Amino acid sequence: MNTLLILCLLQTTSPADQGGSGTIFGQVTDATTDAPLLMANIMVTGTLIGTATGREGEYRLLNVPEGVQQITFSVMGYQVEVREVTVTAGGSQQIDVALDPTVLRLQDVVVTAARSQQRVEEAASAVAFLDSRDLRARAAPRLDSVLPLVPGVTMMDDQLGIRGSTGYNRGAGGRVLVLLDGVPALGGDTGNVRWDTLPAEAVRQVEVVKGAASALYGSAAMGGVVNVLTRSAHDGPSTYARLRLGTWDQPWFDEYRYQEERSWTRGAEGTLIRPIGSLGLLLSGGYETSDGYRQNGWADNTHLMMKVEGPQGGRDVWSTTGILAHQERGHFIEWKGVNEPYEVDAIVQGDWIRSTKLMLMSSWRRLLSKGAYLQVQPHIFGQQWRNHFRDNDDDARILKTAVDVQAVMSLGTGTVTIGGMVGTTGIESPMYGKPRVWEGAGYLQHEVELSRSWRFSAGSRLDLHDTEATPTRAVVSPKAALVCTPTPEVTLRMTAGKGFRAPSVAEMFAALVTSGYTVIPNLELVPETVWGGEIGGSWRPLPVVRIEASIFHNRYSSMIEGVARQDGNLQFQNVNSAVLRGVELGILASIPAGWLRGGFSYLWLLAEDDAGVPLAYRRPRSGNVTMEVVGSWWSLAADCLYGAAVTRTAIYQYERRIPMYRLDGRLTIEFLGQRLIVQGRNLTEYSWTDIERNLTPPREWVISLERSW
Repeated sequence: MNTLLILCLLQTTSPADQGGSGTIFGQVTDATTDAPLLMANIMVTGTLIGTATGREGEYRLLNVPEGVQQITFSVMGYQVEVREVTVTAGGSQQIDVALDPTVLRLQDVVVTAARSQQRVEEAASAVAFLDSRDLRARAAPRLDSVLPLVPGVTMMDDQLGIRGSTGYNRGAGGRVLVLLDGVPALGGDTGNVRWDTLPAEAVRQVEVVKGAASALYGSAAMGGVVNVLTRSAHDGPSTYARLRLGTWDQPWFDEYRYQEERSWTRGAEGTLIRPIGSLGLLLSGGYETSDGYRQNGWADNTHLMMKVEGPQGGRDVWSTTGILAHQERGHFIEWKGVNEPYEVDAIVQGDWIRSTKLMLMSSWRRLLSKGAYLQVQPHIFGQQWRNHFRDNDDDARILKTAVDVQAVMSLGTGTVTIGGMVGTTGIESPMYGKPRVWEGAGYLQHEVELSRSWRFSAGSRLDLHDTEATPTRAVVSPKAALVCTPTPEVTLRMTAGKGFRAPSVAEMFAALVTSGYTVIPNLELVPETVWGGEIGGSWRPLPVVRIEASIFHNRYSSMIEGVARQDGNLQFQNVNSAVLRGVELGILASIPAGWLRGGFSYLWLLAEDDAGVPLAYRRPRSGNVTMEVVGSWWSLAADCLYGAAVTRTAIYQYERRIPMYRLDGRLTIEFLGQRLIVQGRNLTEYSWTDIERNLTPPREWVISLERSW
């Protein structure tokens, strides 16, 4: 969908939308402490006009249409307030708002589910959240260590899944699309997440959209979308710094020990936000070095991020972000033996991987009229890596470029979202050859408010995927949803749609030998698809309790999995169709005083192919319990994760598999403007395997010291 077509469609805005406008400004504060609230959302109901408060709680809304308007003020952890304001053409008025705290930290406004701002009750898909407090409370240097606490989210090694969508395929493709500020953050060769490019210390919130989302987001959004939203560069001036030191205990069983000395992890992260005239500047970075808890487990990670945002309050909003990440680490593929699970064979000692990633992305948004804007997002993702293994020494250079164009219009019939993208990926590697991939897409969605309680949305997307060695593949992904909010405490939703994932370059072109395994290419791969549906909703029986529940059914076709062939080689193939269905339940609660709060989630999953064979690397039952006790200057918390034994593995199918039980605890103490966090991970020192012949870490202790000013 080209820009010219979008601009033409925007001319359908009614003449009334071009009428007079005024300005609303003011401050948002905490009703109990009078403290200013940073990053509170302010939206003009029925339009796409909105902003967020700055460090002093200040805000300014320009070009607000004249007449009676409803202004919604919301921020996580506070009750929503709606003000009715009469706007006069050319006028300016001050509206100060004090929000009352609530004991539940519930998000109110989301941007991922519909590719535009909307209240969470209006979202056509189930949405879950993590915010910066969740990450900092656990001193998480990477997002993948915290995401399993989100209901329905699973991790197998470093591969992300939602409701069992992704098992484990040796790092060659996932079925969840990960975005950074709305831009895909997947590698150009494997289509997997590069976790070291996502700066956890600069994250504002993480939105997890569950279910097929290809109707808006295209390839890889089969199981859902994870959108990592970074802080605004106008949040300053502010500074944040953290130092970390961690170590692992010796394994419980003496025969597992392969060295006498302790292994250590050392790290530091920080964020600096400063105004530069009318611009905003955000600098963020971190460094971590780790000995690892097993042979070849060492790692060195460095990342830097710079974000510049244009002036606030005008018709044009723009930002430019650059991220540079470098990683060097040892390579561990399987243990030496069942009684030597933290060692590798002598022949593979010294294997290592080195990679450098560079992300450059810009976003420009023009407010065209009441309820209409145009957004353009060009982005570049460059990678260079080298594998130094005993049986091969491969490298690759990958450059992925794309541009997304989107327009959102609030018309008399509802909200219309229209857009498209074009992109190309070029690769040079002895492992892949020199393939080039072309992608293009166009999408359209219409959301209609049938009544005060009912909302309906429908849309579809056409994706084209092409390489020099394969024919052009075209995939159409429709979706429809019906949302009902009979009362402010209850939301019900029904959704149905299609998702897909194009084969990654690694799955189609990889030809290599590693650790004794030979991988051969498969140019006959076709995109895998899913038709899925969900019935679910949320209920708040009390102001301090929120319950989410869903029943889902997904039918996968042409699933791509790594297969051991009869000749002993490994190859990615389109295997039989499969069904994934299940039930998800989540509960968030707090006592009225707010000093005790916690959460519970449970996922029951049935994942099997048409022959009744379970899909590999799926846990039929999983869940977690979190609890936190909060004092005036301290807090004590625990996270407990459970997972039934993996039903089947792909390679060593007859080896023993056991359930997962993991207990993490942490103590936080605040003193002299600083926070000390002492964490124990896997406190019971329970051992299990997610991936065959890979034993989980022993007990780990981490001490973090952080300060914000």
